[in-house]
Amino acid sequence: MNRPPGPRGSRLTGNLAAYEQDRLGFVLEQTNAYGPVWSFDSHTVVAAGADEAGEVLTRPEFVVASDHLHRELSASKALRSHTRSARMRGLRPSAVTGWTARITETIEGSLARWPAEIDVVAELRRLTSGLGAALCFGEDAATMVEREQELFAALTPIAGSAFRMPRWVPGSAHAKTARANRELESRIQTLIDRRRADRAAGSDDILTLLMTPTGRHGDLDDQPLRSALVSTWLAAQSSPTAGMAWVLLDLARHPEAREAAARDLESTRAVVQESMRIHPPTWLLERTVGQDTELGGYHLPAGTMVKCSPYLVHRDQRYFTDPERFRLDRWGPDGEGTRAPRFAYLPFGVGARVCMGMAWSMALMTNLTHLIARRFHLRELPGASYFADPGRELIPRGLRLGVG
Repeated sequence: MNRPPGPRGSRLTGNLAAYEQDRLGFVLEQTNAYGPVWSFDSHTVVAAGADEAGEVLTRPEFVVASDHLHRELSASKALRSHTRSARMRGLRPSAVTGWTARITETIEGSLARWPAEIDVVAELRRLTSGLGAALCFGEDAATMVEREQELFAALTPIAGSAFRMPRWVPGSAHAKTARANRELESRIQTLIDRRRADRAAGSDDILTLLMTPTGRHGDLDDQPLRSALVSTWLAAQSSPTAGMAWVLLDLARHPEAREAAARDLESTRAVVQESMRIHPPTWLLERTVGQDTELGGYHLPAGTMVKCSPYLVHRDQRYFTDPERFRLDRWGPDGEGTRAPRFAYLPFGVGARVCMGMAWSMALMTNLTHLIARRFHLRELPGASYFADPGRELIPRGLRLGVG
């Protein structure tokens, strides 16, 4: 069979040890050596080019097999489509615009409490989790936050692991995640029961949209309701937290970025776009080959795992010159980012499975960046250290900044 080329690796562990030692460096090195499609091992292929990644994310033979809570295959395609459509009604740009005042008010309240030195990821996680809870549960948000953070903490090592431990293994991270998920869903169920009993309308929150009957599906059962809410809430705070952590570092490092972000929202958006180009929070996307197919001239049998990496695509020098350099002019009217092909910039994916929370994330990140740039001068702290952690998201782990 005409399989893609790739590194041989060691006899015992293949490429896994080298990958775990430096994930980002490893995939960059192999992409430079083998091109836009290469084999990680006998059943995993990496799509590193813009065109190839675009094909994987848009062609129907590349499918999402399951999420990290193993729920994707537990519901029918029609039911998944229904819950996705309901959530999209609450996350489309016009709906998100209605949240602008509340997002701004919450951000300003949070910034007023920032100390002179911040643990960046922890501060952002608290803020985005609270906003995500408000999006999902409206006025009932305050009762939900603690359980969600427990699930997120349990889920992180699973999502970031290159090796999938079977979920039936006793004491595994999967068992801890399942327990945290049950506790969160139990709390959500209590809220669902109360809303059903008193017919309370939760204004424009996602729970209300999911509980609204449709002519095609009627009322959703409680299980898909709970699952959809958990997924939405996790997504509403994961990528914005990771993305904003890099944005804050860029504000501290690049005076021109802070000045641009303090000017207006259009300039702020360019800051966010460039930061997410260099450090896309969702740096790796997975699909499974549902039926034998070809990619980049290579044969891929059914069952092959294909990993697409926005991190690699965004470093393609055909589209972004000097790709490691932070440059706002890429996003001007004639900038290379503005003119780049459709699949050359993928911070939220693309196609039918594009991130539902894209409008929410961009609204939150743009407003937060603008308000921070107008209010603070962030600075790197002498002797402080952090590292780019490509686990669940690509995040600057351990980053602390001075606030002045």
